[in-house]
Amino acid sequence: MTSSAMYREFARQCLEVAEALAPEKRARMFEMARHWHELAQQREREERGLNNSARRTDLVSNVPHLVNSIERTKRPGSDAAA
Repeated sequence: MTSSAMYREFARQCLEVAEALAPEKRARMFEMARHWHELAQQREREERGLNNSARRTDLVSNVPHLVNSIERTKRPGSDAAA
């Protein structure tokens, strides 16, 4: 069975790819990252149910924050977009 950490890694990779895409194509990658993140959360709930383990957190736990941050840096006139 796939671990929640692997799902989170897939989500992180989607966000990384999104940074390099044109704005009109980023939304699809953000959506994919969100779905991977949701799968990770679901898997964690299953893991807690099986072994009562603590919830894992990592970069992808803050997907909405990351998406907003990436969007701000890619806006025309932004120093980070140059």
